[in-house]
Amino acid sequence: MSSEMLSPRREDELAIRDLAFRYARIVDRRVYDEIPQVFMPDCELTGVGFRMKGHAELDAGLRKIEMYSATQHCVHNQATRLDGDRASGEFYCVAYHIHERDGVPYKLDMGIRYEDRYVRTAEGWRIAQRTLVLIWQQDLPLDLSVAALSRPAPARAAKARSAGAGRARAAGGGSRSGGSAKRAKARGANARGAKARKSPAGAKAGKKKAAGGTRKRARQVRRPTGPAGSRPA
Repeated sequence: MSSEMLSPRREDELAIRDLAFRYARIVDRRVYDEIPQVFMPDCELTGVGFRMKGHAELDAGLRKIEMYSATQHCVHNQATRLDGDRASGEFYCVAYHIHERDGVPYKLDMGIRYEDRYVRTAEGWRIAQRTLVLIWQQDLPLDLSVAALSRPAPARAAKARSAGAGRARAAGGGSRSGGSAKRAKARGANARGAKARKSPAGAKAGKKKAAGGTRKRARQVRRPTGPAGSRPA
C-alpha cells in the first residue's frame, strides 16, 4: 500500500483525534461554547447514570463537572475504523478530579474508555455518539506523604474537640445533680422531723423532754442551806 493512499486516512485519524483533545479541553477549561465544534447537533453522550442528547443537554450536563475544583483529562490510545464519511473508534483516557473532603484535598482518578461514532460534515468530523465506559477508579488524598496522612483532618479534629467539650459538660452536670440530690435529701429529712413534732405523740414527747431538762437545771443550781460562813467565799 503506497504512502499516497495512507495519507488521507492518516489525516482523518488525526482530525478525529483532535475531537478527543477538544472534548477534554471543553470539560477541563469549562469552555462549553465549543461544544458545536466537537459534537453533532443531535449528538448523544451516555455513561453510568446519565444520558444527554443535543447541544443544550450537553451544555447543562457537562457543567456538573464544576463540582470539582479542577479536572484534567489525559487522552491516550486511539483506535479508529473509517468507512467513507462515517467512522467508529475508541480512546483511552485517565481523568483526574480534585475535590475536598473533611477539609482535606482529594484526587478522584478514573480510567475511562470512550466508545465513539463519528460523522464527516462540511465543517469537518464531529462526534455523533459517545459512550463513557468506566474501567477503574480510585479516590485518595492528594498528598499521600506520611506527614500529611498523620495530621488529623480539620473537620475530624473540630468534631473531636466538640465531643470532648460535650463530655466535660455532661460530667459537670452529673456532679451538680449529685449535690442537688444530697441537698434535697437533707431538706426531706428536716421536713419529716418537723411533721413528727407537730403530731400529738411528738408534742407529748417534746413536753416530757422539756420537763426533764427543767428538773435537771434545777438540781444543778440548788445549794446547801446553813450559816453564811459555811458557804464558800
